[in-house]
Amino acid sequence: MAGLVAAAAAVIFGAALAQARNSYVYPVPWPTELRMIVGTADWLLRITPAAAFAVQQATPQYQQVTAIYSPNTGFFPLAPWAGFAVLCGYAALALGLAVVLLRRRDA
Repeated sequence: MAGLVAAAAAVIFGAALAQARNSYVYPVPWPTELRMIVGTADWLLRITPAAAFAVQQATPQYQQVTAIYSPNTGFFPLAPWAGFAVLCGYAALALGLAVVLLRRRDA
């Protein structure tokens, strides 16, 4: 939560401070700023389909990597099995929604 608050303060006050010092600030639309702020939250990597990337941390990806990255070392907020479970949940939700929409359309 602190990271989310800090990101919001940095985006809002940082742009205002830069403009006050006559520095050019590249204009971005507010949805982009919102994505920048919300994207810093760890919960996005726990409950969205992006959690499936945790599966990749189960084995080293590169030869120079000698250790397995794990959540307890801060690499990813979920264990590989938990990321796979989140992905399976979203897949089941998508299939269920497809079945409901197809039945509604065919009725």
